[in-house]
Amino acid sequence: MTFIIRKVRLPDDYIPMASLLNTLGDEPLSARDLEFADCQVPQVGRTSSNAEGLLTGTCRERVVAEDEFGRVLGYAIVSRDGMTLPGIVDGLVVVHPDHRNQGIGSALANHLETWAHQQGAAQLVAVGVLPVFADLARKRGYQEEHSGLMKRL
Repeated sequence: MTFIIRKVRLPDDYIPMASLLNTLGDEPLSARDLEFADCQVPQVGRTSSNAEGLLTGTCRERVVAEDEFGRVLGYAIVSRDGMTLPGIVDGLVVVHPDHRNQGIGSALANHLETWAHQQGAAQLVAVGVLPVFADLARKRGYQEEHSGLMKRL
């Protein structure tokens, strides 16, 4: 299968992003819910380092995996807000059930990890991990922590 990783295009990607997030089994989300949530988040991140050299501030990167027909097959987000502990970013990868085990999740995770490392993050915490994604996370070096699966970058 051929696919590319690209930044989200809004508002066009809200519907496929909501559809993918709904495969996680949490509360149902709509495109409108995602758009409303975006209005609550600063569109431009502002990061710095604290005295220990750990990443602080806010930042966010969102990407999708798109096939040659323009269909969104996967979605990933890595972010930190003002409440996140210094040095840590949170990440989520979701792939449509019909397209799992084809390298899409790994490609999305690679993008998130590279981006987080470039921002100066020391750790990436995988949030909302389903058992199907937990195996992928462990293969990628994530370890069980009290708050979920974590990888030192």
